[in-house]
Amino acid sequence: MKPKKIAGRRPYYSDFVNEDGQRIRKSLHTTDYKTAKQRLTDLIARRDTVLAQRDRGDLRPSEFWERYKASVVGKAGSTIDQERMAWNSFSKHFRGRTMAAVSMGQALEYRDVLAKTRMPRTVNAAMRRLSSLYSFAIEREWIRCENPFKGLKRIKEPESAPKFITEPELERLLAAAEAHSERMHFFCAICAFAGLRSKEAVNACWDWIDFNAGTLTVKAGNGFATKSGRERTIPIHPRLRSILEPNAEAEGYIVAPEIPTGDWRLRYEPKKAFGAV
Repeated sequence: MKPKKIAGRRPYYSDFVNEDGQRIRKSLHTTDYKTAKQRLTDLIARRDTVLAQRDRGDLRPSEFWERYKASVVGKAGSTIDQERMAWNSFSKHFRGRTMAAVSMGQALEYRDVLAKTRMPRTVNAAMRRLSSLYSFAIEREWIRCENPFKGLKRIKEPESAPKFITEPELERLLAAAEAHSERMHFFCAICAFAGLRSKEAVNACWDWIDFNAGTLTVKAGNGFATKSGRERTIPIHPRLRSILEPNAEAEGYIVAPEIPTGDWRLRYEPKKAFGAV
């Protein structure tokens, strides 16, 4: 293959058919023949490297993630978001390398880099996610290598005593939430008296509640799923009933707004309002 010129245009260019049968023309951005020839040689070498990687079972991190997104099933959207964050950080650190090129020693060094700016629990969670993603690729024979994150020693997490909110603190919280808005009053009451997680509370609907039976059932639907994937029924605390029942509606979300927003699969983000409370 030799560099070519297009009539009436000065720069040399490459002209070839790729492995998919597509004709590819790329400017070599030079009018000097020797420079063009060297650039064409480099281009061919890079192409051959990519093909060799595919033949021996290897992927660039970006290639893996595209395949993974198209293949994974049965995982909650929030879990995939967390995996994406861990993978983006990994890809940035190992930019220019393929997955099979990462050794266990390099994975260990990466863990130590993260540990300089992140809590041990966060680092350990990232290592578990990366190990899981590598295993996913290896099991499907997308890559052929050892999992560099499998068996990687975790960072010791300091033990801390559980923290409890006192009854006076809870009363102050509810009073501040009620003063802030009806939305935050409902949110804090549902979390405090039904034990719902934040994501569950913002997705709670009026049809979850049966005031006659005195129960609240956490249900999946409208793009929402519980962390365990199962529904659960909770007795309504008398205090929660006194807050919600006078405002009960036939349908819709308990905590507004009604329209899904954001890229993180959160229907409503209470963090800023809760911080104000």
